[in-house]
Amino acid sequence: KNTMKGLRAIRKSVNSTFENIDWLNQSGTSSKWVRNAAGFYEEISSGLPALHVHPTHGRGLLVEPAATNLQVQSQELDDGAWTATNVTVNDQNAVSPDGQTTADTLTDDGTDAQHVVSDAITLATATDAAFSVFAKAGTHNFVCIQYEGGTTEEHITAVFDLSVGAGDGEATETDVGSSSGTIASTKITDEGSGWYRCVLVGKVSDANGTVHYGMAEAATGNTFNADGDVTYAGSGTTLHLWQTQAEVGTIATSPIPTVGSTVTRASENIDTTSLTVFPYDDTVGTWIIDYTLNAFTSNGRIVGSAGKPVMYQSNGSGALNYYDGTNAPALSGSALSTATAYKTAVSYDASPAASSSTNGATASSHTFDGAWNAATSMGIGNSSGGANASNILIRSVVYVPRRMTDAELVAKTS
Repeated sequence: KNTMKGLRAIRKSVNSTFENIDWLNQSGTSSKWVRNAAGFYEEISSGLPALHVHPTHGRGLLVEPAATNLQVQSQELDDGAWTATNVTVNDQNAVSPDGQTTADTLTDDGTDAQHVVSDAITLATATDAAFSVFAKAGTHNFVCIQYEGGTTEEHITAVFDLSVGAGDGEATETDVGSSSGTIASTKITDEGSGWYRCVLVGKVSDANGTVHYGMAEAATGNTFNADGDVTYAGSGTTLHLWQTQAEVGTIATSPIPTVGSTVTRASENIDTTSLTVFPYDDTVGTWIIDYTLNAFTSNGRIVGSAGKPVMYQSNGSGALNYYDGTNAPALSGSALSTATAYKTAVSYDASPAASSSTNGATASSHTFDGAWNAATSMGIGNSSGGANASNILIRSVVYVPRRMTDAELVAKTS
């Protein structure tokens, strides 16, 4: 049996270079920021598996598609790229989610208007984007994220309450322009030590708008003007911010720090090494994956090759299937959800036949054409070669070189 035993052992050492995982190949070209076992974000060099400790979903291999942070100066909010409106910015004077003193503090003044820092970004017309910031209350509990176009009543704004306590939630209040503005989703995630990541996803009809991160007066009942500004008279209260991020799409990915220009984090390229090291058989075996989807990804692979994936997201809406070149049966009785823990097992042999079970459900029988492919490796979270990446946290991968029984599949995924 080949498993992630080496990976599980290495998780005890955050700074490991993973030399003893001889079957896992990570050939990505970008470094990545992940949350370690101590609860702090750290940068993992390219070529190393990015082990991320999610506050709710546990520790696993974090795989994401490529993403670009459109904010050109993501952390230093007193930089010339930003405009401060009715706030004073004290740069790098609070301990941030990376454990360093790199967070900025905003202090509101008595002006009855918005209290924010603002930056214009390059974004196409009517394009969904995810705007996010890590926030921690000083003497002020309410955060706003706002994206506005160049015309009155073209905006999206969300307000978040940092006093809600542990766990994940949504914005407490939102506002959209009467001319344009569509909010796809909002989210607030507890990152520990009083820090929360606040996310606003949506679009306006204008291109190249301005993003505002700052302070709201209350959780609800705020005053919004025609531009979506949250207006109130400040009183010298404080709010800590770290790592602003604006990226095309409907999910806020892992932090992508920028200093002076946009930065693109490349997609991971993670797969098993040669069949000599990881001798899977494409005609008989069982794959068991323990995972959580961070977002749906059309054609996103969980395990398998580009042509014949053993597990993949077939439609970007929670459908989980395999594809053997002819057949594409469902591997779960109902659509998957994001932010939910799953274990899925697929067994197969050359009879030909296959079975599957997800989270202990009664095993389903499937038609199988007898072999997956003649590939020399299998992609983990993507196709071998880095394409078709899922946005996924993979806690474990197990391959057994025999077709397990239906009863075993149910037991192993329960």
